[in-house]
Amino acid sequence: MKEIAVGKDIFLLASGSMPDHMHLLFGLEKDQPISWAIKTFKGISSRRIFQEFDLLKEHFRTNHVWARGYNAKEIPEKDLSIVVRYILNQKKDLAVLPFPTF
Repeated sequence: MKEIAVGKDIFLLASGSMPDHMHLLFGLEKDQPISWAIKTFKGISSRRIFQEFDLLKEHFRTNHVWARGYNAKEIPEKDLSIVVRYILNQKKDLAVLPFPTF
């Protein structure tokens, strides 16, 4: 993800992946719409994933790895450190959540 960001002049503050979704925290200029940044990351990463793992293309039977939609929010500057910490620690936090036993 860092390579994609650098190549497209996108400031990637934090990134983290979960089994079913990703969190990306961008610092974008006013002339860089979030829709463009998401489309760029999805497109380039899909292409790279299929180049590296060609069997996935047969499994998915499409050129798309990612879902069509996304959720984006503007984060106030005062909350950036909280969001960065959340993204970087989400897997650790998930591991300690108590799950009910049946």
